[in-house]
Amino acid sequence: MVQHTTENPLKRNRFAAVTSAAFQPNDVTLRWLRGTERLGQPFHYEVKLAITTPIQNFASVPGQSLTAGLKLKGGGTRFFNGVITRFEYVGLDDTEHLNYLAELRPWVFLLNYRTNSRIFQNKTSIEIITAIFQENKGNFKNRTMGRFPRRMFCVQHGETDLDFVSRLMEQDGIYYYFEHGQDRHDLVLVDNLSSHEACMPENVETHHNLRPAGNLHRDDVILDWSEIVSLQPNTVVLKDYDHEKPAAELTSVARVPTVRIGGIPPAKDARQRLSGAPRVASQTANAGASSKLHATFNYPGCYKEKWHGDFYATVRAEELACSTYRARIETTARQITTGSTFKAANPYNYGDVGARPKSTQRFMAIANDFTILGELGGGPTRSATGHKAECFLYHSAVEIIPASTQYRPPRRTPLPVIKGPQTAVVVGPRGETIATDRYGRIKVQFFWDREGNKDENSSCWIRVAQNWAGKGFGCLLIPRIGQEVVVDFVHGDPDRPLITGLVYNGSNLPPEVLPANKTRSTFRTHTDGGTIADYNELRFEDRPGCEEVFLKAQKDHNVEVGNNYAIDVKKQYLLTSASAAASRSSIEVTPDKIRLSVTGATGLQAIEISEAGITLMNSQGASIQMSGLSVMINNEALVVT
Repeated sequence: MVQHTTENPLKRNRFAAVTSAAFQPNDVTLRWLRGTERLGQPFHYEVKLAITTPIQNFASVPGQSLTAGLKLKGGGTRFFNGVITRFEYVGLDDTEHLNYLAELRPWVFLLNYRTNSRIFQNKTSIEIITAIFQENKGNFKNRTMGRFPRRMFCVQHGETDLDFVSRLMEQDGIYYYFEHGQDRHDLVLVDNLSSHEACMPENVETHHNLRPAGNLHRDDVILDWSEIVSLQPNTVVLKDYDHEKPAAELTSVARVPTVRIGGIPPAKDARQRLSGAPRVASQTANAGASSKLHATFNYPGCYKEKWHGDFYATVRAEELACSTYRARIETTARQITTGSTFKAANPYNYGDVGARPKSTQRFMAIANDFTILGELGGGPTRSATGHKAECFLYHSAVEIIPASTQYRPPRRTPLPVIKGPQTAVVVGPRGETIATDRYGRIKVQFFWDREGNKDENSSCWIRVAQNWAGKGFGCLLIPRIGQEVVVDFVHGDPDRPLITGLVYNGSNLPPEVLPANKTRSTFRTHTDGGTIADYNELRFEDRPGCEEVFLKAQKDHNVEVGNNYAIDVKKQYLLTSASAAASRSSIEVTPDKIRLSVTGATGLQAIEISEAGITLMNSQGASIQMSGLSVMINNEALVVT
């Protein structure tokens, strides 16, 4: 759909108007615009439009851009641009205009429309965020200045792109505001005070005489000011554990910064400051609180390096600090935008109550709920909207904090919790059958991972739970490439996988034919690079009457005994050694005899010891029998007594 940006309707002496839209803006009159803005959240604008002619291609309007403009007192225009996400026809009015309601959202809101599961490795949060923004072709500016922890394994699991990037921002103290232009809006990523600009003009007058006045409609003044002071924990303590450095102390502590509080009192003219309210010069928040009693402790802190923990603890402490003092103002100041700073000029007369704020004290807008009344028929629309039922062409309720307080977004986006185990396939370098590291860890390809290439880059190294693990002793079974493993997640955190077992599937069948051999319990390995017949095996047969313990060594079988080696056989003991040739030897032990035999190219050679005596025989049929005091040599029929 064509984007129209013809002659600016604001030039026709309009206070507010639609300046560009997917339909002809000259045919559109802005009735009103209501907006909600928050630092670190997508804005929401609701716009009511009056149009003289029906909109063509009504169904294609959602997804198109719309811009409204608001005249500023000193010249210039404040724009409100967004993407139409909902468009509704609400009927004809008394002036025979067609009325429509449009909901505007920023481009980043459209990230709600894609849910994904994927893995990012060895990247910082800002690198991940900018990569996703670039994928979505969004307009953004990166004005962050901090050093962010590198995330070795970061999983987006069943989350929308917006929830995922919001979660990363909240964890690392990153937030954003918007800069609006005639046909676009830019998302500005920030993490520091210096990235916020003062509104122009910076000084905003206070108005303490609320009598109706004609010029009040177009004045930029503060109408009312109320303050909120909250008690917060004064210490943040984080702790974590790193299995590669199990003795490392990974506890991080950060004090919640004190916040200078106080400002313009919530008063009309001659109203005194509320009794008991903190004073600017004399009090700070959280004073006198016990650090032990008012500490917030979190485990795991989701880090493996000490400076990472210090970073996260500081961010959380600053998050608490910026909630200590808030002020809410009602204003008609059009220049105050979310994320901008300003000064309150001509403050109320405090008299003997409190201390007058310094002229250099700035405040920053962190939230803004506003209403703009448009024009219809050349004059302002009269409504009850506004302070004291007075009609204001622009009226807003703004939440502010001292500009010297570092804002951090509240952690409102939950970490996805994986409830229960998953399965995955063991992967590694091409051509390898086993891939591991010094800890016996492996890498896997998750079935939900659409971007992995089933190689050594598909995941981080993941620990494998063994039945027994100690210092230089225990059980060691390394899953092979291609096997399907069971993956659980520590604390349900998708960033912390743990291999807990293996399962068979249609490609990897059990080593026994089932259910025919259901009485067998088998432990069979596989020769690396060998055929299906190359393996070591320990097998237990529990079928009644056929009980057996079977042990197979594919090549060598070595037994080391530190002292005694005893074997107790109730019936028969048979030891056989055979090669690929005809040679074969065996030892047979029964309760009444022992027989040692060797079979070679010339035949059988044997020695047999029994209760009857000792017999030696060779392959030619010769034998020597010893019984009691007698010796018999068969081939010569000699008897010696």
